[in-house]
Amino acid sequence: MDDSRSPHPALSRKRERVHTEITGELKATLGIALPLAGAQLSQVLMGFISAAMMGRLGGDAFAAGGLGAALYFTIVLVFQGLLTAVGPLVAHARGAGAESRIGGIVAHGMLIAVVLALIGVAAMSRVDAALTAIGQSPALVAATGRYLDAATWGLPAGLGFALLRTYLSALSRTWPVMVLLVVCLALDAALTYALIFGKFGAPALGVAGAGYAGAATQWVMFGGLALYAANRPGLRDHRVLAALRRPNWPAAAAILRLGWPIAGIIAIEISVFTATALLAGLLGTASLAAHQIAIGIGSLTFMVPLAFSHAATVRVALAVGARRAGAARRAGIVAFACGVGFMAVMAVILLVAPGSIVALYLDRADPANAEPVALALRLLFIAALFQVFDGAQVIAVGALRGLKDTRVPLLFGVVGYWAIGFVGGWLLAFPLGLGVRGLWWGLALGLAAVAVPLGLRFHRLTASY
Repeated sequence: MDDSRSPHPALSRKRERVHTEITGELKATLGIALPLAGAQLSQVLMGFISAAMMGRLGGDAFAAGGLGAALYFTIVLVFQGLLTAVGPLVAHARGAGAESRIGGIVAHGMLIAVVLALIGVAAMSRVDAALTAIGQSPALVAATGRYLDAATWGLPAGLGFALLRTYLSALSRTWPVMVLLVVCLALDAALTYALIFGKFGAPALGVAGAGYAGAATQWVMFGGLALYAANRPGLRDHRVLAALRRPNWPAAAAILRLGWPIAGIIAIEISVFTATALLAGLLGTASLAAHQIAIGIGSLTFMVPLAFSHAATVRVALAVGARRAGAARRAGIVAFACGVGFMAVMAVILLVAPGSIVALYLDRADPANAEPVALALRLLFIAALFQVFDGAQVIAVGALRGLKDTRVPLLFGVVGYWAIGFVGGWLLAFPLGLGVRGLWWGLALGLAAVAVPLGLRFHRLTASY
């Protein structure tokens, strides 16, 4: 109907405008998130393929490799979280029309990445002693150490890749990231197969082979994005290398100021999962293997809302930089709806087909795997229940990051993940005797305790704009 004939032409025009704005925001969000989801799923599939191949070496090797990977990525992802601050800062500058500031932001992110790499290598060298001190078996410590000694070679490249990825994401250039990661997925699978089992003329290195394959792939990933950034005309205009020769300590301070709470909340969340893995190891190899299966699947589904979290950061930051308050709120809501909706579907799949999922990791017909298989089926049921909360909390964190609100979410994380989630899980697992299932009920409780207040905070902050 023509607006001039409608009894409420102003209302009709408003509805049409809102529909147009939401549709436009959805297209922009999907344009960032879908390629990132593809890229992140490719990275998780690298870990999945590696874990599946290590599983063919036996339960002990599978447990050691999984524990090594958990410890490695705990350190790497925390450091990557600090570098993630480059993204919202670049997006704010872009939204404000201050493109000249972008090169300096990225350059100082590179300098910070170098320092973090040195710290990370030093930390990796002390993991063996830490595992021994908390009572892990000598065989598990030795095998985990072999994995970490190999994987650490890729740490500097992993940080460099993370920096370039957040830089390109802030510019809505996420398709090259996805294409590169899909190619590297195939490369990593071939290298892992060759180095674990000694194929194609390579030595059979067992769990260490998985670490070396991952390290080599990290360098290819970093090199690919560096070549892309160095050769695209629009990106060359940011003159990142030139900015490296002109230190700007306020730019570095801005990254650290915004980034340390981001790293902090990632450290809080991942350390809870890592601590849970360590406690699962104290419950026995079967419990640890079951935990690794459940956490592997949870990590796989988590990649999609994580991509929408990054998209929310970029879209909210762009709107804030351009002083468009309504657009910032709309960006967060759209990202939230997409990510949480996806996780609801994943929860249904985990409830319907847990047996098929476990069979991807362990041979269910092998009597030696009976105990870890049974435990894994129970853990996947619990994992299904917290899918929605997991998606909600990460998207809320990303949207708040776009508002440069990172310190209060850190406080929520400390209380939710540790004081509620970890303590509750420990009580359920040990004093109350639920074992590894108790640890996972604690994880579910912690995620819910973080997701709800973070979502409410974004609603309150943007409502006051």
